[in-house]
Amino acid sequence: MPRALPRVSPPKPYWETSHARAYEVQVSENAQDWTPVHTVTDGAGGVETAEVDATGRYVRVLGTERGTGWGYSLYEFGVYAS
Repeated sequence: MPRALPRVSPPKPYWETSHARAYEVQVSENAQDWTPVHTVTDGAGGVETAEVDATGRYVRVLGTERGTGWGYSLYEFGVYAS
């Protein structure tokens, strides 16, 4: 019997100066098929909390628009099973 996937707690991206203005938090069971569970279109950088109600084995951030001219830089991305 397969193990149940853990519930994902609210992820917290800690952005450096080069942050994403727009991004998605995505989850996956197999690291191949990704589902967006949180979308931001007006990110300001710093510490943000992504409110999600999802399960998954893998979590990632997909930047879709830069907030500065230098790309994206995450200092830390905290995700915990709840």
